[in-house]
Amino acid sequence: MMEGPTPRERPWEPPQAPGGPPQPPAGAPGYDYPPQAPPHGYPPPAPGAPGAPGYPPAPPPGGMPAYGYAPPPPSVGPEDMPVRRSYLRIVGFSALSIGLYTLYWFYVTRKQLSRELGTNDRAGLQTAGNFVPILNYFIAHWLWRDISLLRQRVGLPGFDVAPYTAGNVVGSLFGLQFIVYLLIQEKLNNYYDRSRGGRAPDAPYTAGEIAVVVIPLLLFAGLIALVIILAAAGAAGDSVAWRLASLL
Repeated sequence: MMEGPTPRERPWEPPQAPGGPPQPPAGAPGYDYPPQAPPHGYPPPAPGAPGAPGYPPAPPPGGMPAYGYAPPPPSVGPEDMPVRRSYLRIVGFSALSIGLYTLYWFYVTRKQLSRELGTNDRAGLQTAGNFVPILNYFIAHWLWRDISLLRQRVGLPGFDVAPYTAGNVVGSLFGLQFIVYLLIQEKLNNYYDRSRGGRAPDAPYTAGEIAVVVIPLLLFAGLIALVIILAAAGAAGDSVAWRLASLL
């Protein structure tokens, strides 16, 4: 009986290194990790389940890439940090900005609370909604409702939002809405303190916050200067007209 050709007699096949064909390095695409034994006390994976022998390795948790590093978390600016704001800061900046600062306060607060709740409340659209009558009361109600919910999550008592909403409606008729906002800010500061395990730091002064205060001041100062110039020009024109009339 004739035997087949030996490896040395097969010139059409490339020579192989001792130990079999070369394998890709660990971690490279196409590399199969050897099956790992389950921890002590845990049953082995069922046949056909991820991680079982003969099945591709289980995908990494959390959507992390199979190779390389996970992408860094999104950056958080100073305006999005859980920080306190004092009464004097809110009242003073609101007065200097002719009320525009309250919109800034709403925007940064809405963004922060939505981030902590894991929701997408579209802070920009809700801030713009404050210009719509009636809708602005509902938007403020939703914000205060979320503050009450977050307080309960950290062990603080919640609060009934309805009286604050009613106070917001009545206060808007007499220009006293800021009182309701100050009461809400106190509850928000308490939540920030508890969530940080102590007194939360004061909010840093950001470029956006300064711009909200400075731009209305510049516009108001420019308006006053324009009125003075027009009044002076009118007075000068009257003087010239009076002199021409006297000459005639």
